Amino acid sequence: MPRQSARVWRHHLRAMVLGPMVVGIITLGITAAMVVVQSRRDEVRDVTAIVSLSPEHAVDGSTAWQARLDRVAAIHERGGVRLVVIAGDLTTAGAPDNSERDRQYLVSRGVPAERIALAYDDGGIPDVMQRVAATLRSAGIERCALVTNPFQALRALKIARDAGLSVEAAPVQPAPLRSWTPEHVREITGETLAYLQYLLTR
Repeated sequence: MPRQSARVWRHHLRAMVLGPMVVGIITLGITAAMVVVQSRRDEVRDVTAIVSLSPEHAVDGSTAWQARLDRVAAIHERGGVRLVVIAGDLTTAGAPDNSERDRQYLVSRGVPAERIALAYDDGGIPDVMQRVAATLRSAGIERCALVTNPFQALRALKIARDAGLSVEAAPVQPAPLRSWTPEHVREITGETLAYLQYLLTR
């Protein structure tokens, strides 16, 4: 009898340990898949504003930076856009200089300077999106396109909608699936964890 009780106890212990681990692994896998799927979704239709969101934890590389702003300019060229908001986290290295660089580049691509606004904050993406929402509301705008790093799109969209924005995804297209690098895998992993952390702490 004691042996049987010990076996039952060990069985329950394994279930208590392995159960949450399995659930955690499944949750991570599903969330990572959501990050990848959203990174490849272009939802932009007719918008009157564009929000260009800089990466949260790193300075843009030259290629990624230009691709993001070229995406903004391409949407603007469709017509109907009244405002372009350059947004980002002030704690990111070089943020003030980067905002002016972004503004100048967009002007060179045909976006009128008077249509460009800045929305920076030092509290991370949630506070940045609150500032963006206030900027758009003051201009009487309710709907916008969000141009961002592709793997950041899922989290940024969730935060933007929680801030009350009606937003459509316009991520810069990532590399083809067959061309992924270890850096892409690190980005996906980081954004998966960041998205889950946001859901748990918001």
